[in-house]
Amino acid sequence: MFPSVKDARLDTLYNMCCMDITVKLFASLRQGRFEERVLTYAPESTVELIIRDLGIPMDQVSIILLNDKHVNSGYHLSAGDVLSLLPPLGGG
Repeated sequence: MFPSVKDARLDTLYNMCCMDITVKLFASLRQGRFEERVLTYAPESTVELIIRDLGIPMDQVSIILLNDKHVNSGYHLSAGDVLSLLPPLGGG
């Protein structure tokens, strides 16, 4: 079945106002949250906005990976990005 013109317009509108980001949480950051989830945000949202929206204190996130590359919390996201957040790692 072919998509209707209406469906195409809705997809275009959605892409203009929204983007899906896959967020992966590790170790203690999962407690009371989730392991992996697709979340919808406005275009050009930052990593920090997502961290704050999840109720995670910034000092509890020590490693931020975006599409498997290290970034800082001010980085602007794009549609389809995969954001991985890790807490401070212990060891000795």
